[in-house]
Amino acid sequence: MATDCIPQVTFNFDPKRKPIVAAFDQPHASSDGGALLLKGIDTQLGLTKRLAACLEDDCQPGKIRHQTLELLRQRLFGLACGYADCNDAARLADDAIHKLLLERDPLTGPALASQPTLSRFENAVGARELIAMGHVLADTVIEHHRRRLRGRATRITIDLDPTDDPPTGSRSSPSSMATTTRGAICRSWPR
Repeated sequence: MATDCIPQVTFNFDPKRKPIVAAFDQPHASSDGGALLLKGIDTQLGLTKRLAACLEDDCQPGKIRHQTLELLRQRLFGLACGYADCNDAARLADDAIHKLLLERDPLTGPALASQPTLSRFENAVGARELIAMGHVLADTVIEHHRRRLRGRATRITIDLDPTDDPPTGSRSSPSSMATTTRGAICRSWPR
């Protein structure tokens, strides 16, 4: 369904330079361009590949249209873009940005998975796989902070409580890196 939007916006950040013009007249436009930054981070970390390796695929190879890695990426990137459930899958099936996130040609690449396919995928994940995925996620966070602090961390705390509880007692305050993201706080203390 087409929506009315502003066809063009001009930004004059610096009067000595040419203005920047943003035109919104492309037929395959998407509002989820920022997700490409997430894809870049995922490529660096290899997180979705490692998470997908935790999932067992019991489907018959000849009947598979969407690989496990593609389904996982479609679901995770969809969540990151604000699509809380799979109901938007039909609308996003031909979205140029979402196709790029799955390494498909944005215009001619095959459509993404449907809502029933994504729902079956989500519901097929068992407790053992979720635990393995949790270990992969924790290992990724710990390795990131080890590299960031060049091995100087004596302790890395992954606080999954949604409240911010600053450190108390004899411990000095955490390093400048105290990232808060909806229910997760990660702090690391240098040696």
